[in-house]
Amino acid sequence: MLGFLKYIRSCALTRNWTLCVLLVVMVSVGCLSVVKWSILYLQQIPQLPEGDNPHDYKYILKPGSNSCNGLFSPELVICVSSSVANFEERATLRDTWASVVKDQVHYATLFFFMGRPSRNETALQAALRREQAQYDDIVQEDFMDTYNNLSLKTVSILKWASYNCPNSKFVVKADDDVYVTIPNMLKALREASMFHEEFVLGVINFFAIAGHPERSGKDAVTMEYPYMMYPLYIIGPTYAMPISSAKLLYRASLRMPHHRAEDVYVTGFLAREAGVSLVNDDRFSGHRWPIDGCVFRSKVSGHGYSSKEQRAIHAKMLDSSILCTESVSLAHTMGSTLFVWLTVFMILALWLGLSRCTSVK
Repeated sequence: MLGFLKYIRSCALTRNWTLCVLLVVMVSVGCLSVVKWSILYLQQIPQLPEGDNPHDYKYILKPGSNSCNGLFSPELVICVSSSVANFEERATLRDTWASVVKDQVHYATLFFFMGRPSRNETALQAALRREQAQYDDIVQEDFMDTYNNLSLKTVSILKWASYNCPNSKFVVKADDDVYVTIPNMLKALREASMFHEEFVLGVINFFAIAGHPERSGKDAVTMEYPYMMYPLYIIGPTYAMPISSAKLLYRASLRMPHHRAEDVYVTGFLAREAGVSLVNDDRFSGHRWPIDGCVFRSKVSGHGYSSKEQRAIHAKMLDSSILCTESVSLAHTMGSTLFVWLTVFMILALWLGLSRCTSVK
């Protein structure tokens, strides 16, 4: 720190104001980082005694024949967080990226998870029962299906995977407005498994102020949390983990109070409590990639697509006449790592500036 202050003084004497500002910014960022990590290290997450937070909701609907218990357990359990009224979204996923459940090369199984309608929607529930009779892939529990109960919905995913698919290898949690490239997902999970035993894979949010997660509109929530910053967590639209990690997270949920921000609760609070690592992979995204088959041939997931857009992406993915040029792939890769390039530029500028300052007698 004293060395940086000395350089700032030298640059001020030489009237190199641009470099002075850059040095001040870097020192400030460094101080904030130290404060953040100190707070995260020292703070304790509130918890309840073991067993005092049971997830004991009854099943309203569940698959009659569990496809996880066949002769060969599926490698991948795809768990989609949906809502009762989202009939079109579920139909789209069955026809597009989740259709890999019919492909023995990527041996997978698919389930949709939801609660009960927020109002007494008899006709809506009757339509859902007809859908279940046709596809047998819906898991519905008896809690109210609202945005504030998303953490309950994901805990229902962890519970189902733990008890009904214990011999599978991986589980994916995805929202019904994402597009997922399953071969790339499996590749990413297999790569992460080479270096980590218990983990959650996705895009890490490295800096989130408590009470102000990076979301707005219907996604804006306020949490009862006594500290300034949340623990690190995986951004919520898509993340994946080994089945063994899902079991650990579910057990942790039985002693951890629920919070309304699902991704913070499951991949932040529960993961920290269970000793499950977070692994960052920029091929995942909590935002939209362009509706382009070439992009998704190298990515794992993108978020925020309508059913029409998901079908358009899938059609382009399957169109062998579309040739993806190296320049297109490179452009998207560089775009996703813009922060790295900016950091390199700042370091070079700092080095050149310091060389100039120290060369002045």
